[in-house]
Amino acid sequence: MRIDWRNGNHIFYFYVLIGSIFGAVQARCTGLHPDEAYYYQFSQTLDWGYFDHPPMIALLIRAGGYFLDGIMGLRLGNVLLHPLFWLLVWRLVRTAPTPGRRQAHIMGILMASLPMMQLYGFITTPDMPLLSFTALFWLVYRRILVQRGSALSNAAWLCLALTGMAYSKYLGAIQVVLALAAHPKLMRNRSWIIASTATFILLMPHLYWQYRHNFVTFRFHLGHRTEGVHWDYIWQYLPNQLAVFHPFNLLALFMLDWRPKTQSDPMNRAMRFSLLGMLIFYGLLSLRGHTEPHWTVSATIPMLWLFVRRAEEHVHFRRFILRFTGPSLLVVFALRLWLFTDSGNRVARLSRPDPLYTAMARMVDDRPALFTGSFQDAALFQFHTGKTTGLITTAGVRGTQYDLWKRHARWQQHSVVVFGAEGPRAHWLSVGDRGISYIESDHLQSPELLHIQQISRRSANHPDSLLLVVWVTNPTDCAMDQQHPDFPFRWVLCTSKPGAVPIDTLLARNVSKSARFEARKTTPISWSIHKADLPAEPIFVGLRTIFGQQFPNQ
Repeated sequence: MRIDWRNGNHIFYFYVLIGSIFGAVQARCTGLHPDEAYYYQFSQTLDWGYFDHPPMIALLIRAGGYFLDGIMGLRLGNVLLHPLFWLLVWRLVRTAPTPGRRQAHIMGILMASLPMMQLYGFITTPDMPLLSFTALFWLVYRRILVQRGSALSNAAWLCLALTGMAYSKYLGAIQVVLALAAHPKLMRNRSWIIASTATFILLMPHLYWQYRHNFVTFRFHLGHRTEGVHWDYIWQYLPNQLAVFHPFNLLALFMLDWRPKTQSDPMNRAMRFSLLGMLIFYGLLSLRGHTEPHWTVSATIPMLWLFVRRAEEHVHFRRFILRFTGPSLLVVFALRLWLFTDSGNRVARLSRPDPLYTAMARMVDDRPALFTGSFQDAALFQFHTGKTTGLITTAGVRGTQYDLWKRHARWQQHSVVVFGAEGPRAHWLSVGDRGISYIESDHLQSPELLHIQQISRRSANHPDSLLLVVWVTNPTDCAMDQQHPDFPFRWVLCTSKPGAVPIDTLLARNVSKSARFEARKTTPISWSIHKADLPAEPIFVGLRTIFGQQFPNQ
């Protein structure tokens, strides 16, 4: 098709084509981010949900793997979604079916100026499907708002958008809530009622998965990320938005007209609600814990809507974009070129095939590899080598999907190599300037698989002492021995809730003689502790192993 350089659509399509080609090349030539390797593990075991994300990212990677192998198969879905997202956004924000070339140039500059969106052109994350379905949501939202199209057609498209957003990332719910807050009457709209009902039905498999796993994803996002009030987080939140919106785009926000207008465009009202609402919501949320920069990336859609219209109506705003944001694209482009280099990959934590992984795979041979601590190391090793990996999570380290898989539960009493373990039996494997500790064992034992029930009561013989009784159930087919030659463990008391970083007080005294827990049996153990030694905080039973501090299932 011949490009008409006076047609804004043709010009923007050309920009999207160039950006897509560059993104595909960069996807092939840059290293793998650790989170991408983690998501790749999802795609190898499809399910209706995962510990920290809904299943859309797994489907996206699995689909790409049918067509290409390796890193390009992992990233293919994201590389294809990226231009689709921009075509949807262009259809949303353009002011006419065939806009002028000036508007296309402005939109092209804004598109290229968003640092986070540049990364999404080649790095696979759950945000790219979320953004694509969010753009579709806003298109359908506008059709319903202006009463265009049939109710059933709008309901079908809205159901697709809402379901896709929910299965991509829960953060999409914020956009929906803010869109309804701008026009609450839409909740009585026929299309909204039909689409909401259908979406709830389509989400039932995922909700049932959450129910079966004790709503682990909801608890992770609502509980794990919530801390006390820290003013430092708000100061982190503000600079983080520079990576999402670009510094000059943030300045341009102050050039928009935020005054309420009684006769304003209803879609304009919704976009202002969404943009301001998201920035304020996550700003307040940062007072309670760290907020990731990419959480606000969906706000770029309403920002682009407002910017394109402001540039069309006010020459001063248009000149600001052309004179400041435009030239700064050289910096953005230089940073993307830098990511092709080894130093760029190293700083951005993008992993290429590593000689250390090759040496580790050669040592492992046909044995399973077990990692401690970081889930990213386990995921990267499995992606680059194809070896089966598992993970033992220690206290103070966030939970992951590996905690649900518990692959190492099948390896009890089998020969394994444990990477990242410490202790007198640990050795060091180094290749060049990189290295990792490891332990080789013919009989794996994982005491964190034990289940415990903790009971505290006053000691009958010593009123000043507390008798702590713990019923220990071994759910595995192998006995657990506290004096295991490779994986010994001891019981400790901690003044912290399970899963958090413990304050190890080592208060346990007079432990009962039982040091072996038979397979498929429940065994009681007890401690007598002087009350004067007890802290004011609640106490919890934990394990001290060669992997670090751990909390069994309680």
